[in-house]
Amino acid sequence: MRRGWLHIVALVALGAACHAQPARHEAGGDSTRTYEGAEVTVEAESVLPLVSRSAQPHAVVTRRQIEGANAVDISDAIAFSPGVFVKQYGGLGGLRTVSLRGTSAQQAVILIDGIRYRGSADGAFDLGNIPASALERIEVVRGGNAALYGANALGGVINLVTRAPGGPSLRLAGRSGVGSYGERIFGLDAGGASGKSAWDASVQSTATDGDYPFAFNEFGATSTVHRDNADFSNLFGRGSWSWRGDDGERASVAAQGYRSERGVPGAVVQGSREQLHARLDEGDASLSTSLSLPMAGWSLSLGGT
Repeated sequence: MRRGWLHIVALVALGAACHAQPARHEAGGDSTRTYEGAEVTVEAESVLPLVSRSAQPHAVVTRRQIEGANAVDISDAIAFSPGVFVKQYGGLGGLRTVSLRGTSAQQAVILIDGIRYRGSADGAFDLGNIPASALERIEVVRGGNAALYGANALGGVINLVTRAPGGPSLRLAGRSGVGSYGERIFGLDAGGASGKSAWDASVQSTATDGDYPFAFNEFGATSTVHRDNADFSNLFGRGSWSWRGDDGERASVAAQGYRSERGVPGAVVQGSREQLHARLDEGDASLSTSLSLPMAGWSLSLGGT
C-alpha cells in the first residue's frame, strides 16, 4: 500500500517538472511561422428559394412521374403525393377537389406559375379542368402558410408549373383515347425554337356522355335505369412565347384558358327519381407577361397578369 502511494507522488512530481520546463525557442526568433496565401473570395445569394428556407414538408411531382402515371388531368398526377387526398365526385366530368392533411378544399391555395387562382365552385379548385399534359411539374407544400398566402392556406399550397417553351427543334405530339359511355380525349402539343425565341402550344378536348346504366331496386322490383344529365365536355388551350437576348435580357408571354360544361344528375331514391336538368357552364382565361433586364450587376424584373 505504501509503495503504491510512492508511485503516485513520483508521477505527480514528474508531471509538474515537465510542465514547468520553459519552452525552447530557436535562435533568432519565434518558432511559430506564418505563411501568406492567395486571396479567397466567398460569394453567396442573399435571398434563398422558399423551399430551401422552409422547414415544412414538401413534394415535387416531376414531368417524368406525370407521364409515368399516364395522368389525364391534375387529379391523376397529384394523387400519389404524401399528405394529399383527391376527392372525386363521380366519374369523368365529376368535380375533383384536393385535401391537404385532412383540411377542406377551401383551405388549400392553388397557384398557377406562382399566380394565385380561385375557382368558382365555392372557392374550391376543380382539378379536372386542366390536363396533366400542360404541366412541367407540381410543387406541394403541406402545412399552414396563412402568413404568406392568407387564411385559406391552412392546409398548404399547390403550385402548378406549366411547361416552358424551348427545345432545339420542332416538337409535335398528339394523343387520343376512347372509352365506354361516350368517353373521348384528343390532344395536340407543339413547340420549338428559332434563333433567340422559343414557343410552345397545346390544346386538349375531353368529353363523355355519362349515361351509364345501373340496377335500381324500387320496393322489391329491380330495373335497369340510366344516369341522365351526366355529360361533360372541356376544351383547354395554352400558348407561350419567350425571347432571350445576347446580354441576358429575357421576355415572355403566356396565355391559357378553358371552357367546360357539365350536367348535374338528379337524385335516385325509393319512390322518386328526379329528372333534373341543371347545367354548369364554367370558363376561365389568364394572361401573364414578364420582362427581365440586367443593369450593372443587378436584374430588373417586371411582371403582370
